[in-house]
Amino acid sequence: MWAFVLLAGILTACFFAGASVFVRVKLPDKRWPEWILAGLVVLSVLAIWYSLVYVRGWEGAMLGVLGFHVIGGAIAGYLIEKAIMRYRNR
Repeated sequence: MWAFVLLAGILTACFFAGASVFVRVKLPDKRWPEWILAGLVVLSVLAIWYSLVYVRGWEGAMLGVLGFHVIGGAIAGYLIEKAIMRYRNR
């Protein structure tokens, strides 16, 4: 089960970094990656809240951990995208 949760964070980071770089290249004046990051964080916080209030137990704990990993993956993907774009512009 922990492998699935860790894999979800890694896949979120890769997906977010790839999507952010693609959007930055196609639409350089738009702020879509920031909106995607905000949306993922809000959805993860809602998942954590739902796991605490409604699900509870071990299933709720895993849903909460998954929410934390998605937040971490989204932030890591955003930082990876910033590093890629910084070194790509040089």
